[in-house]
Amino acid sequence: VLLVTRGARIIQTGGFGTDLVHTEFITPDFADGGLLSCDRKSSERTLQYDEIEGDMTAHSVFGIEREDPLTILGARLQTIRISEYVMVPYLKWRHRNKYWIDPKSGIVWRSVQHLHPDLPAITLTTMRPTRDDLG
Repeated sequence: VLLVTRGARIIQTGGFGTDLVHTEFITPDFADGGLLSCDRKSSERTLQYDEIEGDMTAHSVFGIEREDPLTILGARLQTIRISEYVMVPYLKWRHRNKYWIDPKSGIVWRSVQHLHPDLPAITLTTMRPTRDDLG
């Protein structure tokens, strides 16, 4: 399988049987480095799937939920959980993506993302951030 990401967002897939072939951002995407300042803000993007002709719009509203510590490879990390409430009217589909971020740096340590109504959610965990993420 193939996953292509931009920031913390999965923007393209391959090998799932039903694939997201393109994501185009209409407004800036908070999952690309802006989750610390996303509370009650919205964004829009278009999605293209291999089995559906044409583009469809996804509307998102973000919300900072609460502190929610994670343990990754035995290390306990203080994180804030962010929820992204997504609506794709063309598919009559609503779902919630979740992101666990470092409250100081904004590094996304974990995310749970829904890519298609017929597929299970995908969990991504950062084991080691890039040097750019660390400043």
